[in-house]
This record gives sequence, C-alpha cells and structure tokens, in this order.
Amino acid sequence: MQKIIRNYFINDSLAITRTDQKNQECFEKECDILFKCFNSREYLPCFQRFANFLNSLLPIEYQYLLQSNDKFARALVSLRFFQGKFDDVCNLLQNHSFKDKTGLLKLWDTSHYRLREVGIGRPLNAVKRFRIRQSNPPPKGICVDGTRPTLKLPTRSLTILRRWFTAHIDSPYPTKEEKDNLSKETGLTLLQIKTWMSNTRRRQKQHPDEASGNKCGSVILANIQKMKYVVEQKEVEDEEESITGVNSITRRDANDIDNKLFSTFNPMDPENRLTSVPKSSVHNAVTSNQLKEEIVQSSESLGALQNICNNLKGK
Repeated sequence: MQKIIRNYFINDSLAITRTDQKNQECFEKECDILFKCFNSREYLPCFQRFANFLNSLLPIEYQYLLQSNDKFARALVSLRFFQGKFDDVCNLLQNHSFKDKTGLLKLWDTSHYRLREVGIGRPLNAVKRFRIRQSNPPPKGICVDGTRPTLKLPTRSLTILRRWFTAHIDSPYPTKEEKDNLSKETGLTLLQIKTWMSNTRRRQKQHPDEASGNKCGSVILANIQKMKYVVEQKEVEDEEESITGVNSITRRDANDIDNKLFSTFNPMDPENRLTSVPKSSVHNAVTSNQLKEEIVQSSESLGALQNICNNLKGK
C-alpha cells in the first residue's frame, strides 16, 4: 500500500524526504479533509489531485486500496459527490462496508435528494425529502441493521430525568452539580439534559397535567373523568328507561292487554271476575297513567257488554 500511495506524492518534493509510513499518514489526513469538504469548491485543487491519482491506479491497485483503506473509500465517495456522480455515490455506499460510518448517512440522503431534483428540475421541499428518506432506507454498510439512528433518549435515562423533575416540580431548575450527577446516572451529555429540562418546563407550563413529560397522570385522570361520564350517562338512561316504562306503552302492548281483559271475561259468570290477567301487566298498569286510561276504557266496554248479556239472559 505504501508504494501505491507514494504515487500520490509524485509531484511533492517533500515526499522524498519522508518515510513511507509518514507519507501514508499524510495521505490519510488529506483523505479526511476531502471527505469533510465534499460540498466545497475551495478544495478543487485537492479533488483534482485525488482524481489524477485515481486515474494513475491500476484496477488491482484500486481494488486493493478500496478494500484495505477505509479513509481512501470515504475520500472516493466524497470525490464522486463533488463530481456530481450521485449514482456512483449511492452504489459505493450500498455495496461497500465502512468501518467509520460518520457522515455517510448525510451523503446517502443528499445524493438521493440531488438525483430527484435533477429528475424534476426544481428543489425539493421538506415533505418530498421526508418521503425520499422513507423510500430509501440506509444500507447496512453505513447504518447498523439498516435502520436510521433515532433521536429519542433511552428509556432508562428518561425515567431518571422524569423522577427528578417530578421531585422538583416547584422549581425544576437543576444546579450545575445536579446536572453533573444526572449526566453520570443517565449517560447523557450536559447539553442533552439542559435541552430536555428546557423542553419539559415549556410543556409543563402549556399542559400542567403532563408535567415531567409523563402523560400517565393525565391519561389516568382522563380515564376517570370518562368513567364518571359513562356512569352518569348510564344513570340518566336508566332513569329515562324507568320513566318511559312507567309512563308509556306501545299500542301493541295496550291491544294485548285489551285482548286479555276481554278473553278473561265470562258473561255467564255471576261474579264477572278477571281471572287470568298477568300480575306483571297489572303492576305495569297501576304505575302507568296511559295504561290506566286503557283499562278504564276496557272496563267501560266490558260493563256495556255485561248489561247486554244480562238483558238477553233475562229474556
């Protein structure tokens, strides 16, 4: 590898005085610079030099450097992006496994943005960028398990922070010493703790029931209120049903009772008893005004019928 890298400094007079090991270190430093400045025109001479070096390599030398030197591979990705060869960038990131994955995800997403912008002829908005990220998950070579890193804090760290916030709800402003202790307990940086505290205080002011970022209390309260509402509605419905059952009766039920009253009346019976009226019907009739009226009307009809029968019997 050192003999191959020596060709990179072929026009550098100082390279002759340096050892091969030193030249390799200088080469890797320049590769780091090229990767960090992939979108900067100020380093055009450096990119041209690196491109000339690539053209001078034999295919076997190119493959050897690509597989054995991670910094060379990263500089190659940066060069292809600088040249506007975004398909080559995506192919390199897709097919090569990088040891140092820092910054590669940004190149992956940006390359897909540029390809899409070239296709539609205009810049992308935030929504289209989001859709492109969703439809182009990062390869395993640049992200572990092919999943994007999340910005969510670990559950254990959140539990510790929420516990502290709840205990200091009257004055949720940790001192420097308390921040240091929280940083040690949670494994978070001081900036992360400061940001979380600031966001949680703002949410607490806007929604007091959701203090400390824990919605459990507000959810329980909401469920209790919902249960109370359901119970009250149930009581109202039961009361309405009882009132409806007492004060209203359908025409079908009234006709059924009339039929039962007439069917149980025996004109030949001297006592004219109603012998087979169900107790439930009588109970409902006693407690229902409308049913009482129906019974009165039925009794009048029965009385008239009884008089006719008696007259016929007397004759």
